[in-house]
Amino acid sequence: MRILTPNCNFFRRFFLILIFLFGTSGAVFAQDYSSEPLLFFQERRSEDYDFALSLSKKIFTKLEEEKYPYALEVSSVVFPELLRYSEFRNELESLMNECLAFASEESNGFSIGLFQMKPSFAAKVEALLCENPELKGKYSSIDFGGDLSSFDSRVKRIKRLNNFDLQVEYLKAFADYEIKALSLEEEDFSHRLSFLATAYNYGIQTDRNILEPVLNWQTFPSGSRHLYFNYKDLCILAAEEIKKAVE
Repeated sequence: MRILTPNCNFFRRFFLILIFLFGTSGAVFAQDYSSEPLLFFQERRSEDYDFALSLSKKIFTKLEEEKYPYALEVSSVVFPELLRYSEFRNELESLMNECLAFASEESNGFSIGLFQMKPSFAAKVEALLCENPELKGKYSSIDFGGDLSSFDSRVKRIKRLNNFDLQVEYLKAFADYEIKALSLEEEDFSHRLSFLATAYNYGIQTDRNILEPVLNWQTFPSGSRHLYFNYKDLCILAAEEIKKAVE
């Protein structure tokens, strides 16, 4: 049997996209938008902003129709990722197709789909479902045990992450788990969204003490601690825009 292995072109293209996403950020952020982060995208990247707002509105409307209690939080959490996806949509979709072809263990760390979810993140959500009977029953469409080791499970997970409705299910399962794990049920909207957004950007956590120092990091979109915008602040501002858009 012929074994498929990733070629050099795949990793070179992935690296070049990372350079475009992160390495050139300093040039486009020459003007100070630090006090009005959303204004930067509205004025300088209006097409990306319109795309992100339109899709966030679509997510919100879908979850409202489902009577999901955290519709605004969930639709806001992915807003910054939608801004990034819009700019590099074609390249990212092409990489997703190559991930499908090879489905190597390295592909577990590649961000996939509209919400820029890593397969490793999705696998962790699947594993959490196994530990929680209530969530397991609620999210049976993504209940696959979280196996990262087999080729077949990786291929199927990558396909799921290219499906809008299933990505929303992963997102809802993540939110339900974190809200309970971090005791956010009774928090006000802004506080709850702040922790959810930070956990989505930083990594699933069960300890608020780990997330609290991270809440104010300026890491978007560069990925370093030294530049640009705060992820949760963008999400909170996006929530206001989503509410206006659906009124």
